[in-house]
Parts: sequence; C-alpha cells; structure tokens
Amino acid sequence: MKKVRGNYPDEFINELTEEFLSGGMANYDVDRVREKIKKLRQENHCAIFLEMHFAVISILLEDSIEASKRLRASMELDEFVIDCHVEEARLLDLIIGYLDRKPVELAKAGGAGRSAKFKILETETVRLYELGNWKSIPIAAQEITPRIVALSKDSNGDLLPSTTKPLEWIRAFRKSQKSNLS
Repeated sequence: MKKVRGNYPDEFINELTEEFLSGGMANYDVDRVREKIKKLRQENHCAIFLEMHFAVISILLEDSIEASKRLRASMELDEFVIDCHVEEARLLDLIIGYLDRKPVELAKAGGAGRSAKFKILETETVRLYELGNWKSIPIAAQEITPRIVALSKDSNGDLLPSTTKPLEWIRAFRKSQKSNLS
C-alpha cells in the first residue's frame, strides 16, 4: 500500500481527509474519526479511501457496542424496577391478608378475654355459695347475684342485675360435685 500512497503527496492526503471529515462526518465526533484514520495510516494496510471508511466503520462498531452495553444496563434497571413493583404488590397482598384476618383474631381474643373475666366471676360465685348455708340454689343465686354484678362492674364482664349467670354457675358446680361423688 505504500506504493499507492506514495503516488500522492502528504498534503493532498491530508486535504482529502479534511474534506471527508467536513462532509458527512461533520455531525459526528470528527476528532475521534481523525484519530482513528491516523492509527489506520500507521498500520499502512489499505488504500487511502478505505482508511477513512474503516475508521468510520470501526467507530460505529465501538459506539454500537457501547450503546448495547448501556441498553443492557437500562434493561437490567427496568427489570429491577419491575421486580420492585412485583415485590411491593406482594407485600400489599400480605398486608391486606393480615388486615382481613385481624377482625377474626380480635373476635377470638375478645371472646377469650371475656371468657377469662367470666371465669373470675364464676369462681367468686362458687366461693360465695360454698361459704353460705342455703335453703335452695335459686335463693343462693338471688342473694349472690348483686355481689357478682357489682364485681363485674370493675371490668370483669359487666353483668346486668337481671342476669342468670350466677344461678347457672351454681347449678353447674353442684352437678359437677354430684358426678364427682358417683
């Protein structure tokens, strides 16, 4: 190729190169193309017009590779954003599921709490029954009920004065005593 290049003076080759760079390459990175042409000329393996062509093609290839890397990084970022949205939706489903179960759990806990409060009142009813000498269970319940209702006002179940719970608890206690004797 030196023979072909030797037919033209360096000034002409430089003018030809500048004409090329100011033409179609003017909107591109001219300095980068110029450097690539110089590098190709040092290798001295192609005709003058091909030097410029190879320079542009190699720059376009490098830019395509860089653009591909940026696109890949952008796609990975998009996938990460999508994964974040999917995870957010999953967490919202968990929160909704938790809130859907909450009323049931509160109802169960409330029932257990109320049952525990009634157990205290039942224990006190049986204790008062055992302390007395009663003619009948209904009479015992009638006299014990006001005390149990008063005790329930201290946040132990809020029984009404008309409640029959003490009567039920005394009868259940007597029934369990009879079955224990048998």
